[in-house]
Amino acid sequence: MKPLLSTNEGGDRGYKVAYVVHKFHSTSNPSVETDSKMEYEEDGPADLMGMVTLRSLGPESLALPEHLTLPASAASSTLTIEIAYSFLPDAWGKGYATESSKAVLEASKTARAYWTPFSKLYVRSIVNGRNPASIRVMEKTAMVKRGIYVWTGKPIFIGGEWRGQDDLHIFGMYLME
Repeated sequence: MKPLLSTNEGGDRGYKVAYVVHKFHSTSNPSVETDSKMEYEEDGPADLMGMVTLRSLGPESLALPEHLTLPASAASSTLTIEIAYSFLPDAWGKGYATESSKAVLEASKTARAYWTPFSKLYVRSIVNGRNPASIRVMEKTAMVKRGIYVWTGKPIFIGGEWRGQDDLHIFGMYLME
């Protein structure tokens, strides 16, 4: 089993973070209105909503033109990570992606020791142009839109169809400088 966090495969240190999002069931009857807050039983039943991941870029990562990413001169002192998420359809449109992505980004800012030996941390996100909801999520997390990259390549199955070309919206920002 591969480690869940940092790895040292092939001599290069890779960084991986997974944040699983659950919806806990309330311990009170939600149909009864009260002035008190709902209480949630965190050890009780919960529904999986989705997950947010961060990973450092590796050789398999999509290479982007310099105007859409960091300048080559900054690459040696800056760790670039990519944020991605996946949620089940029941969780779509309810703010889970925005809230959990913000939480992961905020936690990443404060976990400076984890990102050692890098003093600078840059996060990027690649969003398919046919997914306007995810574009809005990135905007709400304060990610800066760097531009659009027109990807062309061997057809892949995404969004219910085979595609050999797509408009990819590139977002990025420094978490640590």
